[in-house]
Amino acid sequence: MAKIFAMKMTLAEIAKEIGAELHGDGSHVIRGICDWRWVEEGGEDLLTFQTKPLTDKSLMESPVRSVIVPELPDADYRPGKDYLVIKNTRYAFAVIGQIFHPMPRATQTRIHETAVIHETAVIEEPVEIGPYCVIGANARVSKGCVLQSHVYVDVNCVVGEDTVLEPFVSILQGAILGARDYIGTGAKIGVTGFGNAQKDGRFLQTPQIGIVIIEDDVHIGANSCGDRATLGVTHIEEGVRIDNLIQIAHNCRIGAHTGIAALAGIAGSTDIGKHCLVGGQVGFAGHLKVCDGSVIMGQSGVMSSITEPDVYFGRPVKPVKEAHRIAIASTRLPDLLKRVKALEARLDNDS
Repeated sequence: MAKIFAMKMTLAEIAKEIGAELHGDGSHVIRGICDWRWVEEGGEDLLTFQTKPLTDKSLMESPVRSVIVPELPDADYRPGKDYLVIKNTRYAFAVIGQIFHPMPRATQTRIHETAVIHETAVIEEPVEIGPYCVIGANARVSKGCVLQSHVYVDVNCVVGEDTVLEPFVSILQGAILGARDYIGTGAKIGVTGFGNAQKDGRFLQTPQIGIVIIEDDVHIGANSCGDRATLGVTHIEEGVRIDNLIQIAHNCRIGAHTGIAALAGIAGSTDIGKHCLVGGQVGFAGHLKVCDGSVIMGQSGVMSSITEPDVYFGRPVKPVKEAHRIAIASTRLPDLLKRVKALEARLDNDS
């Protein structure tokens, strides 16, 4: 269902904002966005989007009047709806979604009476600090931040301007967050890294005395963990998108504008380049490098460094065309084994 906000824009204003070609009434007022599949009534003042050609009967029957649609030759812009035509419909819809549903930002100071803030912590106004938050000694919470309930900001940590920390987030051991970061509920930043030495079959914990640095405009999903460095820095660069339930081990670097889907695990000292895409459940061995622009498909295993940008798949990963050829060939193995055994039996008889 759509969530209607007080703000409004005309279709002409929206078309200008996203650089779309308008087919319809530019004066028509939009008050919210929605998924057209879940609107049963109303919808005249809602905006939706479509990634496929305009052949979906249910879309045409939807009460939603205004649609962002892809550029297509000979498109059928049927009467009864207004169309905003643009190449990248998802991105355009996201731009408008940010306008109607902006990220929370503190505009006035609200500190709940149950919050515990050390006397040496620096709190820049305006901020919002929710129930049962704890802010440690010499920590800094910058202006515009929103800390929802039960957030823990440890000693010497820094939370940059306009950053949002959802409930039960922990920022630990001097971690530094940039501006406009968004950390999902239950995420832990700066936790103890998995560093151990071994002698005579027994483990000894290696002290983890580094930090985590997260640059601006990073989003980290719920219950993900970023380990602090053993020594030095675990570094997440600007614009990175990290899904839910992801493990980033000590001393890793995640390059700018890389996206990582859920349940990926990244072992220590792995360096993933910029503008990479990593599918769900991908595992990375430690101490390797992945070059800029690499795409790694879901459930792959990265066991060695990747030096050429390409699409990779498999365990261990290979360029996807090669991986698919191997997968297809593997389906013939039972038949090939039968043929080999038959040939061996023939050779034995001939001898």
